[in-house]
Amino acid sequence: MQWPWGNGWVLLLLTVVVLVVLVACTPAVKEKKEQKEYVVTVEGTIMKVLEDDTDTKGGKHQRLFVRVNKVLDNPEDVRIERKEDIFVAIRYGDKDGFPQRLKELDKGEGKRIEIRGRYIPKEQAVGNEKKSVLHFTHKPVGYIRFDNKTHR
Repeated sequence: MQWPWGNGWVLLLLTVVVLVVLVACTPAVKEKKEQKEYVVTVEGTIMKVLEDDTDTKGGKHQRLFVRVNKVLDNPEDVRIERKEDIFVAIRYGDKDGFPQRLKELDKGEGKRIEIRGRYIPKEQAVGNEKKSVLHFTHKPVGYIRFDNKTHR
């Protein structure tokens, strides 16, 4: 049997071209590297107090760089460098974080702080700083201990 478009080569060629175009136009699905988080407690020194930020969902964060002096609790034995400066995000102003800003931290540069939260190693961190991150520093996971006062 003879096809109107020849013996099928044209149809095969058209099918291949359509498939190539479809594959080329489909956005590549990037594999998101698995982000592991570990609950840790560190003692450190506030190196720098940054400006607060507001995420798109309305959560506000106080932001600090803290130099790790001592690891107090590290149940999963994640590698945390002593003397490493880590990025700390302290959520406030909504039901998920602290009720309000911890104003005493504004003048905390050079002072000791103890923080418990979820730790993300710098190899997995996102953003421009490429520093390890400590977040979820509020209930039910973490706390902040500063100037002899504990904030949960």
